[in-house]
Amino acid sequence: MTSRITFVPELAGISSIEDIQPKPMRNFIPDWWKKTPHKEGISTLNFQYEGNIKTCPSFIDYFKLGYVVPAWCDVILGYDKETNDWSTRSSNIIFNFTPEDPAQTIEVMPYSFQNEKALFTFKGISPWRIITDPGYSIMVLPLFFNFNKDFSVVPGIIDTDIHHRVNPDIMYHSDDKEVEIKRGQPLYHLVPFKREEYSLDVTEGYDLDNETYKRLTGNDAQIETLFRGHKAYMNLRKKNNLDI
Repeated sequence: MTSRITFVPELAGISSIEDIQPKPMRNFIPDWWKKTPHKEGISTLNFQYEGNIKTCPSFIDYFKLGYVVPAWCDVILGYDKETNDWSTRSSNIIFNFTPEDPAQTIEVMPYSFQNEKALFTFKGISPWRIITDPGYSIMVLPLFFNFNKDFSVVPGIIDTDIHHRVNPDIMYHSDDKEVEIKRGQPLYHLVPFKREEYSLDVTEGYDLDNETYKRLTGNDAQIETLFRGHKAYMNLRKKNNLDI
């Protein structure tokens, strides 16, 4: 059974505007990643070379995870740290960007992103309401690998099966007095997940049941397959019905 995430516009007609539609994360893979050459892992009896980040499964799977909400309008955010003055100029007067009370954010949370300290907080009034299946929430994340040091969206979790408005908090990091965000520019990353309880075990290998121990040692024996460029790793993913 496939779980569903649905984006519903606050105003009719918004859903037909292509450049502001939420899209899968794979549509916003950064240019630096696309330009990185693919180097496949090599393993012999005497030598092991594990390729590069272009074949690392952690990157590849991350760029396939979840959805990105682009900026729904052109906006210029302004903040002067010397005078503490702020401003917003937007092409949309309804779904605009408004200042947040500093007492709710940066005065109580020393927030930084990519070594850039947050100076001020704005809230984006999103045109999208988000609905997930019962028992599913979304995690709101900044775009970690787009390396934008001017602003970032604060991470958090919303239970979108019961609450459907997701208005992101946007941290202002720039030393410039104005930051421009263009319509269609990737703004934040959404990852749906099922709410579940987990038990935590910290244990020695010999305390595991036989089936779990076999899985653990079987993977250890194939340590050279940690990188997707190696064919054995690809075969292991196919065996476990994982997309490659």
